[in-house]
Amino acid sequence: MSDTQLQGIPVWVYQKEIGTKKSLGMPKIIQGYQGDPYEITVPKIDGYSMDSVEGELSGHFSDTTQVITVYYRPTDVAQIEPMTGQFLHITAETQTYDQPDLSTAPRPTPLTADTDWPISVRLATTKGLFWHQIADSRWVLYDRRTMTIEKKARQSGINTPLYDWEAVAFSGAGQLVATAPDWPIKVYSKPYGGEIKTLPAELTVILTQVLHDPSGKDWYEIAGQGWIEGSNLKLTN
Repeated sequence: MSDTQLQGIPVWVYQKEIGTKKSLGMPKIIQGYQGDPYEITVPKIDGYSMDSVEGELSGHFSDTTQVITVYYRPTDVAQIEPMTGQFLHITAETQTYDQPDLSTAPRPTPLTADTDWPISVRLATTKGLFWHQIADSRWVLYDRRTMTIEKKARQSGINTPLYDWEAVAFSGAGQLVATAPDWPIKVYSKPYGGEIKTLPAELTVILTQVLHDPSGKDWYEIAGQGWIEGSNLKLTN
């Protein structure tokens, strides 16, 4: 009779921001033999504190896939939650931001009066500020003097797209470049769309399309993967 142990299916550990489900790092893979115990130590992330855990932080390796997701919230955030069925109705020109942070520069294109924008995320800070992320990923600081929150759009057309220009075919390759050491590259469903995965830095990728945003930002489509920002890419040919 053989006493050889069978290799267990790896345990996958993901780190995400609560509410937005944004990835905060590369997934970790824990390996071991079937029946052996495992115990996950929650990693610390600068600027974040742990919020909750989905899955079991301790258990035993088995012949089935086990997934653990650790959710974090920014240390200056009191609450963050996804929103559906609510709109920002803009009554006066309003600045937007790439991040819910007034210390950053506003986006070049503000929201104009008498427009409606679907809300995807609401974020409350520990300082009592309320931010709303609209459907094209921009952030808006709530100000009742320039906007209202509605359960349906007042206008017949909803202003979901930030852009109306088209991507063009692009044939080339590039190497993914991280903005910080060991930081994964975010891949989106479309320019200014939702995050769908991450890829490791220094990976060589094949590019099929490019979109030039008039504000100066370029987006590239990776064959069969999704879209990345041009700042995360070094063209190789």
